[in-house]
Amino acid sequence: MNQTTGKRSRFLHLGGWVAELILVFVGVYAAFWLNSYQQQQQDAQRRDRILAWIEKTLRDGIESGKISRAKQERAAAEFRRALDAGDMPPLQPFVFHHGLQPKRLGHDSAIRGRPAS
Repeated sequence: MNQTTGKRSRFLHLGGWVAELILVFVGVYAAFWLNSYQQQQQDAQRRDRILAWIEKTLRDGIESGKISRAKQERAAAEFRRALDAGDMPPLQPFVFHHGLQPKRLGHDSAIRGRPAS
């Protein structure tokens, strides 16, 4: 009977060890799942903030464009009115902003690995 009790004791010990191992595995899996879920929630919130910012920027740009268009239409109407009246309306300078920076002396060449000329 002592031998049977020893086998049973080893079996229970092994069973307890396997149960603990399964419990640890489930706990670690749950932790990874929770972390992934929280990351997805943060990503969704970030995406929503970015989309809201883009929408606001576009709405502001559209509104600014409407205001600019109205100003240009008034100026064009005034120009046409003066032209139709036989006057030579003053011309406004046209400025085009291309967004390119002028080359800095030596800066462009240094980037390309060539000596400045």
